[in-house]
Amino acid sequence: MQLDHLRTLRRAELAMIRDLLPANSHVLEIGAGAGWQAREMTRDGHLVAAVDVEPRDDDPAYSQARVWPVIRYDGYHLPFADGTFDIVFSSNVLEHVGRLQTLQREMARVVRPGGQAIHIVPSSSWRWWSIVSFYPGLLRLLVSRLIPGTRRSRSTSSGRNPGCRRGVGRAGWLQRWMHAARLRRHGETGTAWSEIYTFSRHAWKRRLTAGGWTIQEHRTNHLCYTGDSLFGSALGLDTRSRLSRLLGSSCHVFVVRPPAPAVAISTPALQDSSRPW
Repeated sequence: MQLDHLRTLRRAELAMIRDLLPANSHVLEIGAGAGWQAREMTRDGHLVAAVDVEPRDDDPAYSQARVWPVIRYDGYHLPFADGTFDIVFSSNVLEHVGRLQTLQREMARVVRPGGQAIHIVPSSSWRWWSIVSFYPGLLRLLVSRLIPGTRRSRSTSSGRNPGCRRGVGRAGWLQRWMHAARLRRHGETGTAWSEIYTFSRHAWKRRLTAGGWTIQEHRTNHLCYTGDSLFGSALGLDTRSRLSRLLGSSCHVFVVRPPAPAVAISTPALQDSSRPW
């Protein structure tokens, strides 16, 4: 997905949940990427800290497009004191967390009493339409590499195989495209097809409540888009909003309350365990 188009979608999704953020909140954004949403929340008057894992070597785009300072962490242990934040926020991140319950316990630890978490997560509709559009999107990408006059074709030297990077022969080029042509899962578990269920409202609710969190509210982002961004910015936000009524919204929005802190129980026997019986 083109970064400009992705940034537009993420800003639109944030605008749809502004009413959920109390004024002047202390917010932790998990999986902040380039920091687009963190910057927008700061402009709205919130105090924002942002964390994310180290970007992959083959995916430096977010780092290059960064607009906000993002703290690196290991993906599970948040580098903040207990009860630091009013709000924990994530956008299209939880599906990429392998040990979700571990991270949820950390979220509960850093949220102040009375605080909450807001999670935007992909839906079954997003998964289904991303499957449907996968091969048309791949064909569009292939054509863009082969047709003279495209940005990638102009960057190649005369006489080279269009779409090939310098030093990559025809066999390597074909191998890259065969690898790209495999329909792969988006999240950490299952397959692209099983994600139709694991991205459902029911499945997300079950995973969030498994950590003791209470669902306060559920809504959708009222936008329709796919993982390959088949039409990109050619479809405006108003059109995507109207399409969501017919094809379904691409994301769920969950507002959740953390589990109540455990209450220590003290008894005479526990206080004096060395006492003879």
